[in-house]
Amino acid sequence: MPACALTANPKKKQPAPEYPLNLLILNPLMNSKLFHRLGYLFLLVVSKSKYFLVTFGVLALDQISKYITKNNMRLSQSEEVLGDFLRYTYIENPGMAFGIDIGNKNLFTVFSIVASLVIFFYLLRTRGDKKYVKFALALILGGAIGNLMDRIRFGAVVDFIDVGIGQLRWPVFNVADSAVSVGMIILMGIILFEPKKHREVEEASQPDSS
Repeated sequence: MPACALTANPKKKQPAPEYPLNLLILNPLMNSKLFHRLGYLFLLVVSKSKYFLVTFGVLALDQISKYITKNNMRLSQSEEVLGDFLRYTYIENPGMAFGIDIGNKNLFTVFSIVASLVIFFYLLRTRGDKKYVKFALALILGGAIGNLMDRIRFGAVVDFIDVGIGQLRWPVFNVADSAVSVGMIILMGIILFEPKKHREVEEASQPDSS
């Protein structure tokens, strides 16, 4: 009887388990010294000014909404939310807020960084009763950083809020744009009405000469 060559079946190599990308990134980060240092920096900054909570809130809402959009929508896909008046439309905007075109994108990015740093240090160092000014600037800072992060990472800003009637539509925007716009409206209101308020207080405090 001829000898039969016995061939051992090699064990099949088990494929490595697949983990979501966010777990591969977040788990090592959360266990790292960097994460703890960032947490300490966050608490330190917030302890200096409570208005940074507004900035972080805007930034978190902006980035989460953009992450959901990029991972669940195709570019140029549009879905009705409130009929045709409010649509969920995913576009990427290489320009400024509301689709405004800019010439030198690198120069605008540098300007955004400088402006964000100026607002940051203003909120960090300013004391007093300028609560509405600080609130407005905190909104603007959160929106500016949110769009700046998009430009640095993707070269364009993720927009998805589409409002209008038929062909009459506002340029598609995002949470960061909304925060910047609200902040600017508050600042404009302060500039327009605060001097009038001060004049009225001064006039009321003056003694009657009659």
